[in-house]
Amino acid sequence: MIVTRRLGLVVAFAIACLAASSRPASALAITLDAGNKGVSVINITDNGAGDLDSDIGQLLYTGNVAGFLVNLTFSTSNSPAFPGPATLTLTQMNISSSTGGVLGLRVSDDDYAISSSGGVAGFTGQVGGVLTGGGSISVSQNVNLANTQFSTAGPTISNGTFGPGAFSSEKSLDFAYVTGTPFAMTQDVLLNLNAGSIATFNITSIVHAPEPASLALFGSGLVGLAAVARRRMRKRES
Repeated sequence: MIVTRRLGLVVAFAIACLAASSRPASALAITLDAGNKGVSVINITDNGAGDLDSDIGQLLYTGNVAGFLVNLTFSTSNSPAFPGPATLTLTQMNISSSTGGVLGLRVSDDDYAISSSGGVAGFTGQVGGVLTGGGSISVSQNVNLANTQFSTAGPTISNGTFGPGAFSSEKSLDFAYVTGTPFAMTQDVLLNLNAGSIATFNITSIVHAPEPASLALFGSGLVGLAAVARRRMRKRES
């Protein structure tokens, strides 16, 4: 009995170690582009140079980017085996500029997949924060069904451009999706800060099974299109 139990524990431990060792490393990455011209660019990857956190799927960074002081509390990514929702979260970004200027910020990860019925998935993008001083912040979020990081092709939520003061936005859309198809998510931020300005914000991207109401609306739309097609066919036949 004791031997059997010990053997069982050893086997379970071996399986757990094998599963952990076979799990792919996160591809979570951030680019910081001073001037937003692709010239002065800093790339930070999960467990790569610049990442101050050793956990897979979490990224922590503090540093200077051509006059901008960047303090990233956490960026986290959940690339689950379905059926759970897929999330990409910039927990808190604090950026200040002593001289003013433009900074492009992009966060991305790939190999997401969810379970969804009816050939449809929901995409929700949230952003909130405060801009102190002068300038503006523009935010958009993207799903790339070719599973390409940092791509802007595919379903996109444009959260808008925000001026000084507190700001927030939550937008959603549905898109055609086949269960299990891998995809990438990207968050794009363009900051144009005046000298002495500070921007503090967070961004969350979630891909999930659509809400029942949305799925029903999508289905009714397909039924409507089918009805129109049938009418046209009958007119042609007559």
